[in-house]
Amino acid sequence: MGLLVGFLAWPDIPALLLLSCALIPVLHIFTYAHRSVLRALGEARQEALVKVVERFVVTSGYALLLWYGSTSPTHYAVAFLIGVSCSLIWAIWWGERVSRAVIDEEGENILLSPRELLISALPFAVTLGILPLVGRMEKIFLAWWDTYSSAALFHVAYIAYLAGLSLPQALRAAFLPILGDARNEPQRTLYEIRKARRICNLLIPPGMVFGALLVWLMLPAAFPEQYNDGSLGMSAFEIFLLLLGGWAVTMLAAPTYVEVCAGARPWLFTLMLAEAATVGTVSAVLTIPYWGLMGAIISSLATAISLLFFSILHSNTGFDGPPIQIVATAAALLAAVIIPYLGVIGKVPLMLSVMIGILLSLTPWYFEKPWVKSIPEAE
Repeated sequence: MGLLVGFLAWPDIPALLLLSCALIPVLHIFTYAHRSVLRALGEARQEALVKVVERFVVTSGYALLLWYGSTSPTHYAVAFLIGVSCSLIWAIWWGERVSRAVIDEEGENILLSPRELLISALPFAVTLGILPLVGRMEKIFLAWWDTYSSAALFHVAYIAYLAGLSLPQALRAAFLPILGDARNEPQRTLYEIRKARRICNLLIPPGMVFGALLVWLMLPAAFPEQYNDGSLGMSAFEIFLLLLGGWAVTMLAAPTYVEVCAGARPWLFTLMLAEAATVGTVSAVLTIPYWGLMGAIISSLATAISLLFFSILHSNTGFDGPPIQIVATAAALLAAVIIPYLGVIGKVPLMLSVMIGILLSLTPWYFEKPWVKSIPEAE
């Protein structure tokens, strides 16, 4: 259906390009089952290698195309498709190898019937249909209501943003088996959530500071001048700087996000993502036609913030503290990027805005003090 819509919406785009773009997410989804097996059976390194293989092949393919001077989007899409195919082969090979060893050791009685497997997997299958809406609708609406140049500029900034999101994604993968194992033990779940929250809070300030510095240095070297000089309305760094607030909020949400995912009611996980996707889509519709790139940024931040609060709402432990604390933390982290942004565009003194931003980014340390507070043992 998506491929058909693509052909109807963009009849002038090469068929191979659309086909490659359609197959890439499908093959990504095909890796999920075996990646989950590897994670559940303690083979997190092999699961990580699935992505490493993909990125290595894709990056190598891009480098070869750049070396030969190719500027065809179709060629780069095919290189991406080849990388995803290699990661799928790696996931299947290792997943089957590990699961076969466990079945041989434990016996066939550990397997679910097809009906049990389908019922248990259905919420996550529905969730996979929702996930593409989170973080991608902005680019579609920008291309639809604004310009392709705006969508390309936002995508450049979003590439850097996605690189930063690999950290909360890795933390979620690490927390998932721990919280899944503690699912039926409320006190132990609370204990693990507190530990996870302190880890996330400890990483947020250096992640914001060094992430902004690294992207500021790398973007001019990695992308053409028009993406960095503001000629398209904003620079890619300005967009990334504002999106960095969404990264910080995503880090705040990681513990309760995983708690909902690993909980006894998987449909709550689907509902949580559907609610966040709805907030993001509605905010995109309301802001992008009028404010263009800034509307896309607002929509992305609204999605991250809503995901934080919906994850707290649907988790069993909640925030485990005064509600004003999480609101103040999220607000301070957003201010930690908005004030430096005002300095970058010349509205306030740059150095003063940067210093204020750094101080505000330390808010999670002020509230949680993860290196001082001890966590009482679960009863």
